[in-house]
Amino acid sequence: MKNFLIIAAVLVIVGAVVFVCAMTYLGWDFSKLTTSNFAVKKYTVTDSFSGININVDTADITISPSEDGETLVVSNAPEKISYNVYVVDGSLKIELLDERRWHEKLFTPDIKLDIHLPIGDYDSLKIGISTGNTKIYGDMSFKSLEFSGSTGDVECLAPITDFANVKISTGNIKLTKVNVATLNLEVSTGDVVLNEINCSGDINIAVTTGKAYLCDVNCKNFSSNGSTGDVVLKSVIASECFDIERTTGNVSFDDCDASEINVKTSTGDVRGNFLTEKVIFATASTGKIDVPQYTSGGKCTIETSTGDIIISISK
Repeated sequence: MKNFLIIAAVLVIVGAVVFVCAMTYLGWDFSKLTTSNFAVKKYTVTDSFSGININVDTADITISPSEDGETLVVSNAPEKISYNVYVVDGSLKIELLDERRWHEKLFTPDIKLDIHLPIGDYDSLKIGISTGNTKIYGDMSFKSLEFSGSTGDVECLAPITDFANVKISTGNIKLTKVNVATLNLEVSTGDVVLNEINCSGDINIAVTTGKAYLCDVNCKNFSSNGSTGDVVLKSVIASECFDIERTTGNVSFDDCDASEINVKTSTGDVRGNFLTEKVIFATASTGKIDVPQYTSGGKCTIETSTGDIIISISK
């Protein structure tokens, strides 16, 4: 029995050495281990539709305007992968058809799924994906965006007239130059970045571990909660309220304002400047407090256990 264990251990060590040598030779590019042949497949759509529903497993998705005004779906994937592309009840459906065996799914290179849409206004965009990055270009607008993913980044450049609900486990969410009514963004591990956003309603951001960065944002209310990560606001204006809560992380304001401001952190600094006078109630168990003393203006409550509170008013 002892000899068998020794032989097994030697074989494991030899296998590990061979694997390390092989991967070093391949530059640690696991995609080179695949034996699948890739093929480009095109799917044309002639029926009209107002909504888009995408349900795939692993793919990098791009949604962009078509050059000729026609609807075209292009995939670059292993030969045994195809997509069911059809229109039903006024909605374009894109569904994965995967005929690979389990061992053929190991070390698969990035699968590409490019969706080219006519420029115009659409009712809804729904995307369900397990792994992969998604980018939605401008020149189209959607009444609503619903996105659910496990691992990958999401970037949107298209106007969303009603609401956007984006939820991912691991990855970053980025929205740029988007007009929207309400935003609900949730990520477990990753950053949320908003640039040049006009939101007529509320923006809600939930981050377990990661940073929330907002620049040139207008909204009715802004709320954010999270465990670990900074909140950085630059030129963010809320007509009603900021409501920010973090366990560990700094909160900073640069030329920001709201009628009411509430900030609570356990460990982290709160720093920055507001555009109008505030009646500030600041408490810190351990840390420096330096805030202006006004008797009129919007209410501002800042609380931290360990950290500094340094606030000024821009005039």
